[in-house]
Amino acid sequence: MARVGAWQAIGDSIGTGWERMVYVLFKGPAANPGAWALWGLILLIAGVMGGGGSGSNWDVPAEDHSFPDPSDLEPWMIAVGVLVFLVVVVLAIVWMYFQARFRFVLLEGVRAGEPRIRGVFGTTSQVGGHYFLFNLAISFIALVFVVPVLIAWIPVFLKVLREGVDPLRDAWVLGLISLLWLLVIAFVAAIVQWWTYDLVLPYVWLGKIGFRPGLRRAWSLTRDRPEAVLALLVMRILVGIAGVFAGCIVVCVSCVVWIWPVLGIGAATMVSMIHPLLWIVTGPLILLLGLATVWIITSVMAPIPLFYRAWSCAFVNRLDPSVPLWSTPGETAPEAEDTP
Repeated sequence: MARVGAWQAIGDSIGTGWERMVYVLFKGPAANPGAWALWGLILLIAGVMGGGGSGSNWDVPAEDHSFPDPSDLEPWMIAVGVLVFLVVVVLAIVWMYFQARFRFVLLEGVRAGEPRIRGVFGTTSQVGGHYFLFNLAISFIALVFVVPVLIAWIPVFLKVLREGVDPLRDAWVLGLISLLWLLVIAFVAAIVQWWTYDLVLPYVWLGKIGFRPGLRRAWSLTRDRPEAVLALLVMRILVGIAGVFAGCIVVCVSCVVWIWPVLGIGAATMVSMIHPLLWIVTGPLILLLGLATVWIITSVMAPIPLFYRAWSCAFVNRLDPSVPLWSTPGETAPEAEDTP
């Protein structure tokens, strides 16, 4: 078989991925509002939708830049802070675990042409567990590289504790170097995560070979066709930029749907500010309405991540035809086994 050029593989896989997304969401037998909602739930748990950031406005008097005296902190405040931190860490790890498994649920939905959780989630335990451990290891390695930054800031923090001064007033150079170093770490970690998501997971699930063999196959593909993988990365960035603008338009147009839970959040918050005791009831309600808002937005934006997922699968298939692609709805989900 003739060697496929990098840009030919990119062009062919974009067309194939787009056709698959259109079939799954608009033309196939599972193209209905209920399926869109289920796609939104899968995408939400899988964590493949980008979220917008928000800035903060700090209203601090110009004449007061001092930090609070640490001696003013009560022991129970420190204990509560540590407890909250530990709870957040545990919840983040649990979410990472379900995220890893639901990314295979997403892959199976694209492969089979319909979103399914029941009957699929149970088959992701082995490969999803290995993918979770891989992500956990990447996070740990990134934290190891952050340690030198923390050590460098120890003298600054000690000065803050002794004198209560602004740490950036006399350490702005260290702050700039630390920021650049953290950006490098984040960039490298993001590249590894992208490579795993776009190249490794299709090998694992579609090829039914397990996570560790999928890593080896994806690395072999990257080593043999570095120009194609680099071209995919470049195009993913360019198409991703266009996807951000398209997503903003979709969110704005669909505001007639998700604005209602947002208004409910505003109303519940105002009532709770007037009657603080109602926070016991309105707190969980606000949380549920917030989740509903994110779910709705994720559902209406489903074409974007589904196109990305189908595109990367088609790209791997174009360079390595031994990796199969789509099937008809109703087939049994494959269960990849980690063979050595």
